[in-house]
Amino acid sequence: MRGKSMMGARIVSGRPFRWNRPEALFEGDYLWSSNFSRPYDVAPDGRFLMIKPIDPANKIVVVENWSEELKTLVPTEGR
Repeated sequence: MRGKSMMGARIVSGRPFRWNRPEALFEGDYLWSSNFSRPYDVAPDGRFLMIKPIDPANKIVVVENWSEELKTLVPTEGR
């Protein structure tokens, strides 16, 4: 990884072990964290599995006993 880029290098088999200069494969806003031993995985066919951060605008809020809270905010008695 370099910045937002996933880097890759071709390996030349044989002795001595050699590799080509790393180049950017793709870039994006993905979770890069030291909490993971490796923040991605690669399928046998070469596809990557990575984690994108959650957009805070798309969160779910669970409110328990919302009907009781609604009664205190919008009283219906006496109308």
